Amino acid sequence: MKYFIGGRFAVFILILARPIEAQARLTPEQVVDFRQAALAARQNNYVLAVDIYETLAELDLVDAQYNLAFLFESGLGRPQNFKVGLYWAWLAQLGGEARAITLAETLNENVTEGVAKDVIGLLTARLTKQIESGRKDAILKLANLYYSILPDPDYINAYIWFAIGQAVGLPDAAQGGMAARKELDAEKLVEAQASASTMFDKLDYLSKAAKN
Repeated sequence: MKYFIGGRFAVFILILARPIEAQARLTPEQVVDFRQAALAARQNNYVLAVDIYETLAELDLVDAQYNLAFLFESGLGRPQNFKVGLYWAWLAQLGGEARAITLAETLNENVTEGVAKDVIGLLTARLTKQIESGRKDAILKLANLYYSILPDPDYINAYIWFAIGQAVGLPDAAQGGMAARKELDAEKLVEAQASASTMFDKLDYLSKAAKN
């Protein structure tokens, strides 16, 4: 699905002006950090803005990830770096920031297939590590990585992670699983379901939660 986003700079300003308090899971310190980053960007102190957004982006705050991707794409605060920008744009997209889709498409068009593959590898490793450490919120991100980010979608792995997400009650997991399921024949579907069950049991914290 494609989204039209007018001028990217205007979108960047729009995100900076967004009500920070409305974002979920922000601590008071993070609210202050967002305001400082926004102020720094408005004052053209992009180096400081990148410093702050990098810290917030690592916490999986999608506005920070999108803004950081924009800054790396634009060469503001750091030398222009499409690979790093693509990494953060895709993460923001996987986190539900629709405005990241067009930015990610633009960045992806300006890197080689090898670079895009490297970024996908980094994202896969990041999300897998998060899931293994107990981060259920990374499950659907990994499913959508396989379903919508890969140039050739991996519907088997997408279905596996959507199925695990559905098992633990994550919103939209069932819908994603149905979409991936339509791309699998009966034999591959049975194999994917078996793999999902094995992976679910391997993630001890998920299987224990299901039994409680």
